[in-house]
Amino acid sequence: MIVGEEREERIPGEKNGAPGEGKGRDVSRKAAWGIALLLALLWAGTMAFYNVPAFHQWLHPHPAEGTVGTAEESGKYTCPMHPFIVTDRPGACPICGMTLVLQSSMAAAAAPDNAAPAKKERKILYWTDPMIPGDRSDKPGKSPMGMERTPVYEDEAIGMVAMNPTQRLMANVATEMVARRNFVLDTTAVGKISWDERRMAKVSARIGGRVERLHVDFTGTGVTRGQPLLEIYSPELIATQREYLLAIEGMERMKGSPYEDARSMSAGLLDASRRRLALWGVTGAQIEGLERTKEPATVFTVSAPASGIVTERLVAAGQYVMEGTPLYSIAEIDPVWVQAEIYEAEIHKVPVGTPAVVTTEAYPGREFKGLVAFVDPFLNPETRTVKVRINLPNPGSLLKPDMFANVLFKGRKGKELAVPDSAVLITGERAMAWVEVKPNTFEPRMVKVGHKSNGYYELLSGLKEGETVVTSAGFLIDSESQLKSGQSDPHAGHGGAEGPKQTPKESSAPAPSSRGAAGEDGHAGHGGK
Repeated sequence: MIVGEEREERIPGEKNGAPGEGKGRDVSRKAAWGIALLLALLWAGTMAFYNVPAFHQWLHPHPAEGTVGTAEESGKYTCPMHPFIVTDRPGACPICGMTLVLQSSMAAAAAPDNAAPAKKERKILYWTDPMIPGDRSDKPGKSPMGMERTPVYEDEAIGMVAMNPTQRLMANVATEMVARRNFVLDTTAVGKISWDERRMAKVSARIGGRVERLHVDFTGTGVTRGQPLLEIYSPELIATQREYLLAIEGMERMKGSPYEDARSMSAGLLDASRRRLALWGVTGAQIEGLERTKEPATVFTVSAPASGIVTERLVAAGQYVMEGTPLYSIAEIDPVWVQAEIYEAEIHKVPVGTPAVVTTEAYPGREFKGLVAFVDPFLNPETRTVKVRINLPNPGSLLKPDMFANVLFKGRKGKELAVPDSAVLITGERAMAWVEVKPNTFEPRMVKVGHKSNGYYELLSGLKEGETVVTSAGFLIDSESQLKSGQSDPHAGHGGAEGPKQTPKESSAPAPSSRGAAGEDGHAGHGGK
């Protein structure tokens, strides 16, 4: 009984203790979860707090200018172009995407070897939020986005950008001096060889009749001036020759007549018969032969009016022809024409008198030189091209009509003030360039450019000879200028730069070439920068 009672006492005790122990564990578990959640919220808030640039800048102010970073900030990372971006970890700038560098290395690079005298206090023009274009304030404070505004100093006004040597190296800024260069406005085009239209002749029948014989019976035959081409039998011509012989006889009989009117009439009849024969193409030698033999010719010989190549034979032996019927076409093959087509954007490069070099696939390595003799006054509306004609000597008749040719027009403009095309940023209707006004300080300048040749634009206005322009990283500097100035118009701040004033209708940017392939795009100067 005693043993049993003890067991009964232990068993209830055990049963009653188990629930109490479970409740304690539940409370401990809930407390642990609450602490973990609180720690997570604190960690997230801390990270968000430290990642806000304005708050971080407030918590960790930059060292005084000209001093090296302290040991506390030696492990901090910052953006060379946006120093207010500071973080504990390496990475990329959230604004420009550049790789973050150690803040200590930035300060060491910017620090002079010897302590410099105290500089004049910089004047703040206004405050802005770089993340809100157009945001400006006369006082420091928070922007509508809740971020602290950053100051814009007097030496950074009107879009100017200053950087230290390390920032310049990281941004890969390259410059080149504005100088005069030889502008060679070379233009290439495809052309075709053709006959010289001024040296082509048509041979037509001057009298009706039957073709008795062809002296030249196929095309491509070379002929000389006066060479017989064919013979025509014409009864009308025979009758006219007989009339001429009768007029000669009548003139002889009337020589002794006492009547002046009769002698004049006989002479007039003879002259009219002779003129009629001449109009039909009977030569003076043939008329003299008729006077000598007193026998009319039964056939009329048609001769070549010019030397050249027979390009067409339009009759056959035995064919009847009438007055005006075409018989042959003859053309000279030296010189020839080259008809080339150029785009409307290049017409100004190829005036009359421009030297041209012609090459063909038929004669590799051989050049034929001539001059532009004519520019067609009409534009082809379908191809947007203009025909240009070149007079080309053709010794040995090497060049054949309808051959394709490559034409290089050697246009020269002389020495002109030039700026690299990579330095010109085309901004719609305007063009601008970044000028290094003093070491590591850059200023935007509106420019007006003209022709483009070998990677350079002809400079019409906006820059002076000897000034230094940025040829690489221009877009990066431009972006930094926009962020600092807080302009709503990306290039509104550039208007204060020295340069020509542009009217709304006047564009300082060069007109784009119709060639996709010459062709040049309106933003050609931006590529790869």
